[in-house]
Amino acid sequence: MSLQPEVLNATLEEFKIMRREFDQLANNHVTSPNTDCIDRYFTALNLLSETAALLNLSGMQGCLDKQAENLMMIDPGIDIESQLPGFSLWLDIAEQHLTNPTAETPCIAWVNLLENTYWPSPLDEQESRTLINAFADEMSFDNQQTNSESEAIDFSELSTKISLDSDQSVIEAFLLDTPVQLEKLFNKVSHISFKAISTNTLTTLQAAQRISHTIKGSANLVGLTALAWLAHKLEDFFESLTNFCQADNEHQWCFNPEETDVIFETLDCMMTLLDDAQHKQDSTVDYQTILQRLIAWPNWQKTVEEIAPALHNEVAPDNTEKDPAEPATIQAALTEIDQQAWVKLVEEMSINLVQSQELFKQMTLNLNDLKNQDLKIQEQRFELENAVDSRSMAQVSNNGFHQDFDSLEMDRYDDIHRTSHQFIESVSDNRELIQSLHNKIRHFDSLIRQQRRYTEQFQHQVMQSSQQPLSAISSRLQRCVRQAARFTDKEVTLFLAGDDLRADRKVVQALADPLMHLLRNCVDHGIETERGDKPAQGRIDVSYKIIQRNIEIKVSDDGAGIDVKTLLQSAKDRQIPLTDQQRTNPLQLIFLSGLTTRKETTQISGRGVGMDAAADQIRQLGGQIRVSSTPEVGTEFLIRIPLSQVTRHIIICRIGQEQFAIDSSHLQQIIPPGGAYCERKGEQWVVNWQDDWIQVRSIHEKLNEPALQFQPGLLTVPLVVMEHEQKRLAVGIDSLLNSFDLVLKPFGNIVHSLPGFTGMTQTGDGTLVPVLNLTELLLMGTVEAEIQKNQTLQQELPQILVVDDSLSIRNSLKLLLTDVGLKVDTATNGIDALEKITIQRPAVILLDMEMPRMNGLELTRTLRNRPGTENLPILMITSRSHGKHREQAKAVGVNEYLTKPFNENEVIDTVRHWMNAQSSGEEVLL
Repeated sequence: MSLQPEVLNATLEEFKIMRREFDQLANNHVTSPNTDCIDRYFTALNLLSETAALLNLSGMQGCLDKQAENLMMIDPGIDIESQLPGFSLWLDIAEQHLTNPTAETPCIAWVNLLENTYWPSPLDEQESRTLINAFADEMSFDNQQTNSESEAIDFSELSTKISLDSDQSVIEAFLLDTPVQLEKLFNKVSHISFKAISTNTLTTLQAAQRISHTIKGSANLVGLTALAWLAHKLEDFFESLTNFCQADNEHQWCFNPEETDVIFETLDCMMTLLDDAQHKQDSTVDYQTILQRLIAWPNWQKTVEEIAPALHNEVAPDNTEKDPAEPATIQAALTEIDQQAWVKLVEEMSINLVQSQELFKQMTLNLNDLKNQDLKIQEQRFELENAVDSRSMAQVSNNGFHQDFDSLEMDRYDDIHRTSHQFIESVSDNRELIQSLHNKIRHFDSLIRQQRRYTEQFQHQVMQSSQQPLSAISSRLQRCVRQAARFTDKEVTLFLAGDDLRADRKVVQALADPLMHLLRNCVDHGIETERGDKPAQGRIDVSYKIIQRNIEIKVSDDGAGIDVKTLLQSAKDRQIPLTDQQRTNPLQLIFLSGLTTRKETTQISGRGVGMDAAADQIRQLGGQIRVSSTPEVGTEFLIRIPLSQVTRHIIICRIGQEQFAIDSSHLQQIIPPGGAYCERKGEQWVVNWQDDWIQVRSIHEKLNEPALQFQPGLLTVPLVVMEHEQKRLAVGIDSLLNSFDLVLKPFGNIVHSLPGFTGMTQTGDGTLVPVLNLTELLLMGTVEAEIQKNQTLQQELPQILVVDDSLSIRNSLKLLLTDVGLKVDTATNGIDALEKITIQRPAVILLDMEMPRMNGLELTRTLRNRPGTENLPILMITSRSHGKHREQAKAVGVNEYLTKPFNENEVIDTVRHWMNAQSSGEEVLL
C-alpha cells in the first residue's frame, strides 16, 4: 500500500523539528566535545530510525542505522566532522528524500556519503546494494498526481529511456536484476487461472504483486518511468485480486479470457521496453494503449461464482511458488563468452591431466623395466666378481714384497680385478639412483592425484557457473500450450514441477523445441474435445528430476491415449515397412518421419514431422525418449538427457581395423567374450544374458568395415548392451582396448557434424579417436539417405520471413512463430530480404514499414512486380497507425496491416489465415 501525501507531509514537518535538535547537539559538541552530546545524538537517530521503520521507509532506516553505527565508534572528545567527514550533510539529504520520496538523487547521495572510506565503518558493496534495493522499494510512494485513479496520465512526462543522470552502479544493478524479475513475474502470471480467481490462487497473486512492486521501484530509480507505470498498474491489479481473495473465500472471480490477455500483452510490452532501454534505442512499442487498457481493468467482464465445496481444500501446485535458484557466487554473473572461455580452459586442463597420467604410466613402466634390468645386472655382477676373485687367487705373485706371505695371508690384485671392482661400485651407485627415481615418481603420483582433485573441483565450479534453471523456458512452454489450446478450441492447463533444477544453459535452451513439439502433440492429439466424465479442462504435466547423471523429464496428459490401430493403419496406408520391434511396440511409430494419424493438415499437426523432429533433437543431445499410453487414461513421454560434463567415461574399442570411442553413459552392460551363448533365431542373432534373449547387431558395415561374423555357442567377441527403441540391444565389437575419463569435443566449424558420430576425443598419448553415436548408427541407413531425409524435412516445414531493422522485434516475432511450429528466417532490411527470397521463397512475409536501405513499401512494390512473388502474402507490422500510412500500404499491395505493439494471437491467426489461403490455392486479394 502507498503512503498518503498527508502522512508524508506530517513526517516531513516532524523531521524539520528534529533537525533543529540535531543542529543544536552538533553545535554543542563542536564547542565542548563530550560523551553526553554523542549519546543524545545517538538516541535521536534511533528515534528517527524507528519512525522510518513504522512508515516502511526501509532505505532511510538503513542509512540512519549505519550512521548510528559509525557514531558509536568515534572518540566523543573530538569533533564529529573531523572523524566523520561530511556527516552533517545527511540532514539536507534526508529532508530532500522526505520531500520527494520518488527522487533518486537524494538516495544515491546518501549511499555515497555512507561509503566514505574515512569513516570507521563505511558501507561495503553488498550493504550498498541492499540500501539501493531498499530505496527502490520506496519508489511506490505515489505523489498527488498518481493518487487519483480517475485522473488522466500525462504521457509526455513518461520516459522509455534510462536517465543519464542515474548512477552507473544503479543502472548496472537494474539491468542485471530486472530481466530476472520479469521472468519470475511471467512464470507467476502463467500459473494464474483468471477463469477462477479464488483463495487457492492467493499466494501466487501475492508473489506477482510483490515482484511488480520491485520492478516499479527499480524502474523509477533509473528514470524508466514508462516501465514503472506499467508495473505500478499491474501491482494495483494484483493487489485488488489479493484483497478480494482475502476478504471472500466462498466466491471466485471469473474473467473473460480475451480481456485478461491484456496482462500478457503488458508483460511482453515491459520486456520490449527493457530490451530497448538496454540497447539504448528508441522504443516503438505502443505502451500507452496497453497502459490505458490495463487501467480500465475494473470494467472488464467478469462474473462472481460460488466455489464448489470440494475445491475449498484444494492446494495450489507447489511449483507455482518456487523461484528459480539465484546464483550464489560471482561466477554466475559471467557472460556467455566468459563461460565458454572457462569451459575451454578446463577442457584443456583435463586433456593435460590425462596426458600427465599417461606419461606417469609410461614412466612407471620404464622404471619397472629399469628395475628388472638392474636385477639382471646384479646377477651378472656377482658372477663377474666371483670369476675375478677366483682368477686373482689362482695366480701367485713373484713380487718380492709378497714373498713372505702366502695367498691366504694377503690378496693379490691386478688390473682386471681393480676395473671389475670399479664397475661393481658403479652398478651399486646406479641402483641408488633407481631407488631415488622411484621415490620421485611416487611423489609425482601424489601430485597428479592432487591436481586431479583440483581440476575436478574447478570443473564443477565452471559447470555450475554455466547453468540456469529449467524454469527459464517455462514461459515459452506455457505460451505454447495456450496457443495450441486456443487454436484447437480446447481448455488445457499446463502444470510444471521441478523446474527449479539447474542444467547447462545450452541444454536448457535446446530442450525448448522438442518439449514444445510434445506439448502441441498432447493438446492436439491427446486432449479430447468431448471429455465425457473427465474434467472439462484437460491437464498436461511436465516434471523434471536429476537421476544419477541424467535429466529425466516426464510429459504426460490425461487425454484419450494413442490409438494403436489407427497408427498401424496409417503406416499401412503410407506403405511404410515395419521392423519386428515396431510391430512388437507400435507406439514407436509416432516418431517416424511422415507418419501422422491426421487426415487434414493444420498448423498444429498433420505433416508427420513434429514428433520425428522432437525425437531427433533429443538424440542430438545424447538422450533417449520413451512413450507409453493407456486408452482413455492418457499418454506419457519419458525423456532422459545426460548432464553436460567436461569429461566423460570413454571406452576405446576396435571395430574392424580402426579405433573408435563409445560414451559409457549410454551403455548398460559389457558382455565379455565367453560370457554368454549366442544363437540364431530366424534372421536374427540373439544372446542369452541374465535370463533374457537380447538381439545382437553389427555396425561394421555402416562404418565401411567388413561385417562382424557371429557363430553359435560361446561368444568370441565382446558385446556392449544398450537401450534402443525401448528394448535392450547388444552391439558387437572386435575388442575392448581401454577406458579413460576424456574430453569429448565437437568436430568444429569445418566439419559441423557427421552422421553416426558425436565428436572426437584425445587419449593420453595424443591419439585422436572418433566417438560413435550408437543410437544414430543403428537408426540410419546410408549417409546420402540421411542427408536426403533432412532436406525433405526442411522442405516440408513452412517458412516465414520476418523483416525488421529492430533486433528486439525480430527476435520476439521469431520466438513467437517458432513456438507455434513454424520455421522462421529474419532479415534486417529490404535488400537483405530480397537476397533471401531469391534463395528460398517464404510462405508469408512479415515486414516493418520504416527500414534503412529499402523500406517496407519499396520492398512490397518490388515483390509485386516480380514473377513468382506477385501473390506472396505480405503482412506489415508497423508503429504507424494513421489512415494515411494504411492507405499507402494498401496501394502498393500489402495484404494485412497490423500496428505495434502487436497482439500475439492476432499475428498468429493472420499468418495462419494467409498460409491456409496459399495452400488451398485461393487467390490472394490485394
